[in-house]
Amino acid sequence: MLEGSSTYQSFVAMQLEDDQEITTELITEEPPVPSEPFEGSRLDRIHESQLLRVCYFSDSLPFAFVNAQNHLVGFDVAMAHELAKELQVELAFIRVERAQLAGHLNGGTCDIAMSGFAATPERTRDHRMSVPYRKLTLAFAVPDYYRRNFSTWEQIGERAVNLGVPDVPYFVELIRRRLPNAELTPVSSPRPFFRGEVQEVDALVTAAESASAWTLIYPSYTIVVPEPGRIKVPAAYPMPHGADDLVRYVDAWILLEESSGTIEQLFDLWILGQASKDREPRWSVLHNVLHWGEEKAEVPPAPPESDPDTGSGPVPDATGEG
Repeated sequence: MLEGSSTYQSFVAMQLEDDQEITTELITEEPPVPSEPFEGSRLDRIHESQLLRVCYFSDSLPFAFVNAQNHLVGFDVAMAHELAKELQVELAFIRVERAQLAGHLNGGTCDIAMSGFAATPERTRDHRMSVPYRKLTLAFAVPDYYRRNFSTWEQIGERAVNLGVPDVPYFVELIRRRLPNAELTPVSSPRPFFRGEVQEVDALVTAAESASAWTLIYPSYTIVVPEPGRIKVPAAYPMPHGADDLVRYVDAWILLEESSGTIEQLFDLWILGQASKDREPRWSVLHNVLHWGEEKAEVPPAPPESDPDTGSGPVPDATGEG
């Protein structure tokens, strides 16, 4: 089991499997949101242009991030490669802001978003959702010294806490029902919390599978899944309204990828950190960081310039975000 800086280095060095890579374009400067909705068949456009346009977010570790070689990688990036291979087309990844996703999807900037997106009821108003491809675990990201105060829902409810919550009504109401006395602060990205830029927030409501990757970069934080009862949230791929042909195609593809074991293999690689060929652990979100069933080892803090998602210092970032 890798720990400390070796764990971090193993994480940022991860690459796509050799047989996954196809011709890819990476667009890191967000284009203007189209003023008019796209008309016509999305599936026809994909085949005619020989290009699948995929939107992604810059803050969605480990689903999409820039590695030490300046390549866009991650669980959903690998899934996008698999989808493009199935469609027999090339790939374009387009970085967008979460708040602008609906406009980019419905206007034709991209055909699908693949970036660790939670499927919630209100989000179906803005775009179509695929069938779920994975269920994510609701958790709290907390400073390591504070983790024991979040072991159970009862413990959390006994304290006056300020919780950062994704700026999505479903999550706000879910936490309000569970913790009626907590102060809730909507957040649009996990990055400011992990950088210590929101001092008033005690903990961040997040998905364990996602935020645990952040704790590889910021090891003074840890992930806690309070008991009793783990809450699962489905992850799905947003697509444009009216793209019924594409939605049907992607739904069938997800079911086949699930049946063939491809999704499980990619989850093992990108979330559990197990290489697909030798199955040896490289790093592990759920074991090295989440530590279900074991105590967290003390690790030295990573240098602040080593954030692969922001791309400063020794780890370059194709996104260009500072």
